[in-house]
Amino acid sequence: MGDPAGWNIYRLLDAQQLILSENSKIGALLDPISIKLSELEAIGKRWEEERLFWKKWEESLREAQTEIPHENFKKVEETANAVMRAASNASTPLLGLQQRLTKLLDEVRQLSLPLMPRSRKYAARLSKRIPRLSSVWSSMNNSTRRFG
Repeated sequence: MGDPAGWNIYRLLDAQQLILSENSKIGALLDPISIKLSELEAIGKRWEEERLFWKKWEESLREAQTEIPHENFKKVEETANAVMRAASNASTPLLGLQQRLTKLLDEVRQLSLPLMPRSRKYAARLSKRIPRLSSVWSSMNNSTRRFG
């Protein structure tokens, strides 16, 4: 493709559009993964809190020398641990995928770096013309209002 410093505006815009498109696609893949990871983390925290609640309750019953239904407390402990383990196991492949996609996103962004100086040059040229364009646009807009 050559050095972007020598590219014309159309080639530069095509490359930037391609990069923006890929960024958007990767972002669209990352969003649901992030949401799912947050949900799994919330599930793990909720069950950890539940496990701690039951553990403290069991301790308070023991301190009060109350008869403790050990089987029930054991079942709660096992269930909470199983849910937390399942949430952690489900998170592991998602974290790996999130890391790979984030790395890919960084690589795509790195591709845009050589385009920036050339883009700024064109943007500077364009910004000098924008006041003229905006005055033409407003005059056109005003004339269409008269006929609308």
